[in-house]
Amino acid sequence: MEAFYFKRIISYFIMPLQLSLVFLIAGIVLLWLGKRQRLGKILATVGVCLLVLFSNHAVSRPLLGLFEHRYPPLNEVRPGVTWIVVLSAGVVKSSEPPLFSRFPASSLYRFLEGIRIWRMQGGGKVLFTGPSAELARQTAISQGIPAEDIATAPDCLDTADEAAAASRLMNGQPCILVTSASHMPRALELFRRKRIDPIAAPAEFRTFGKHLYPLCDVNGLQDTTTFAYEAIGHIWTAIAK
Repeated sequence: MEAFYFKRIISYFIMPLQLSLVFLIAGIVLLWLGKRQRLGKILATVGVCLLVLFSNHAVSRPLLGLFEHRYPPLNEVRPGVTWIVVLSAGVVKSSEPPLFSRFPASSLYRFLEGIRIWRMQGGGKVLFTGPSAELARQTAISQGIPAEDIATAPDCLDTADEAAAASRLMNGQPCILVTSASHMPRALELFRRKRIDPIAAPAEFRTFGKHLYPLCDVNGLQDTTTFAYEAIGHIWTAIAK
């Protein structure tokens, strides 16, 4: 538990937006204090330049593509596969919105891909993990998946926990793994450490097709942030090996 929150805190402060703001705020503070004006100008300039760089699609899309393009979408039936494992990406903790609106974007993409694959496979067992597990179970039942074919592992804090839970529940049976395309390489590594060799079924591709937004915007910053999150995740995974 302590290691999980330690990783989260460290990772938070080296994300692109936070890193840019550290330089920018430090520079502005020095300028307002009237001391070390030259250093203040340099820090503020670095902060602005980093923010522009991180939100630029010419930078963000190739970086995120390094993770996203390793595994293609799964569009063929895989005979003999018993389980479909759908990883969580959080949940909206409120009962007020309708079911689908309680999924954050990444969780919703993963959930919908899991449902699509279940239908393509003609059925099977589905495992939903993490904070969105119970919501996913309720929504899956509303979409026609029998309750007896659904398992949940809601207490998982991270992907390593999800891999461990899947290993306990599946008892070595083959599975299809559904998660975001950028997350798939790290998820497969962690599952293989638990002696599970899943078939990759990536969802939420953000770098396919031509981008129609301006050169710099919040979507570019989000893509760079996702890349940074996964890159840091790979580092933590290597350290914990």
